[in-house]
Amino acid sequence: MTTVLVAPGSGPNVSSLLDVALRFAELTSSDLEAVVEPRAFGADNRVRALLEEACVPSRPLEGPRSSALVDAVSDREVIAAVVRAERWGPRRYPVRSDARSLLERTHKPVLVVPPRVEAPEAFRHLLIPLDDEAPSSNAVYDRLLPLCTKPVEITVLHVFTDATMPTMLDRPARDFEILGREFLLRHLPHVRHIELRLGPIGQRVCEVSLEQGCDLVVLSWSQDTAPGRALVIREVLSSAMLPVLLLPIS
Repeated sequence: MTTVLVAPGSGPNVSSLLDVALRFAELTSSDLEAVVEPRAFGADNRVRALLEEACVPSRPLEGPRSSALVDAVSDREVIAAVVRAERWGPRRYPVRSDARSLLERTHKPVLVVPPRVEAPEAFRHLLIPLDDEAPSSNAVYDRLLPLCTKPVEITVLHVFTDATMPTMLDRPARDFEILGREFLLRHLPHVRHIELRLGPIGQRVCEVSLEQGCDLVVLSWSQDTAPGRALVIREVLSSAMLPVLLLPIS
């Protein structure tokens, strides 16, 4: 049996975080297990009660939290992790330092859950924003599709910027339909629905996820957090009203 690990921490949003983690464990047909700091867990009766009510077992984190979390997720039976986002704005990483360390270092998918997000009844509709590079779609094949053991609907989103927008469009509606079909054939030929947009990528991701009634946003990324990198990741994590699954690109 596979396992999804959730790092509940403490605070007012633990209940919604656990609900989302449980739905994600159902999507992947996995057990859910919590990783906790022994001292804080022993003093937080509310978190302990929530885990017991949801029948979620826990394991202690040994040593510094950041490295201990990475070590726990590296266990062979663990297929993904669930962490909480913070509302810090796009100029900073909207996760705690230990969660950021996990995002940078793990080779496994990590589900980032915004504060106060409501868990869906089930994860049924996934929005997958893609650029026109093979590594992004390869991450979907290699890391996302093996996770999903339940039927899901997939909407692909491709956002044109001023630099990538085609200059010659004789009949925009027809030409965009052709561009969309060709994009799917190159990257995810088994998917039938694509949305094409123009503008700021992070903003369009959030808009389309709401327009299409999606449950989950899936983003592939290179785990490069150097200055000026991963700007779309930071923007989406800071403004998304849905859980965001990050897929490391091999």
